[in-house]
Amino acid sequence: MAVIVLLQSAISIPTLVDHAVWAARRMQTSIRFVAISPDAANNPALEFDAYGRLDTQHDMLAELIASERVPIAPDVEWGVRLVQAAAKSAKDAGATDIKTDVIDDHFLGYVESATDTTDLLVVSQGELDHDRLMHVHRRMILIVPEVFAEIETWLLVYTGSGRPIEFLANTGLLSDLTGTAIVAGEDGQTRLHFRDAMQHLGNVGYVPATHELRGNAEDVAAAVVAVTSPSMVVASIGAQDGLRSRLGRGGLLRYVREFAGPVLMAVD
Repeated sequence: MAVIVLLQSAISIPTLVDHAVWAARRMQTSIRFVAISPDAANNPALEFDAYGRLDTQHDMLAELIASERVPIAPDVEWGVRLVQAAAKSAKDAGATDIKTDVIDDHFLGYVESATDTTDLLVVSQGELDHDRLMHVHRRMILIVPEVFAEIETWLLVYTGSGRPIEFLANTGLLSDLTGTAIVAGEDGQTRLHFRDAMQHLGNVGYVPATHELRGNAEDVAAAVVAVTSPSMVVASIGAQDGLRSRLGRGGLLRYVREFAGPVLMAVD
């Protein structure tokens, strides 16, 4: 379990660091800053440093007889500067368990091979890349705004997915904050699952106010978010209407798109 911050530019470092430090403290886990070039191809070609450091005949001989050459990604230097700046900022903010990484793999390859379902991926709302996210599955993603504000209240919009429930229960991320959980729509089975989910959260210390509402689920959720103005929204997208299909239709759920604060998004 770790907080994994996906960096694409220096502009987003302040808000990503602030949210990551907040989450890592509450989850009692480490932070990993990962630089991934926004221009990386799906299968980036590696550049081989075959003749870049051949200052003497000895250097050339060593290069010619070398059994392996070290592949150098084009954006390594850029990425190193980025993760170093983020790590320093996090250290200044009080974080102690910090790791860094620079990736020459494509986004999906990194997520699939180097993260797991217990990790929290942190991305900037301003740099949210729909094309890169459209194939992510079985992950928790914290989408953060441009500026960090103290998180005091949260609203969970339940859609039947167990992923956000398990993540909240296992990490205790929001357990001592004032919370509200709603389920909307006409699906009786989802309502039953909602009650079980709330009991599960209650067993591990959560005490959200709960409401079972009628009407179109997305419209109701958008209205509740607008009226209650929580500090954070917890949302989920199931396999049947997953993030990739939602993005294919032009964007995230409306109440997620219109909300100005951080969104904890579960993707099945």
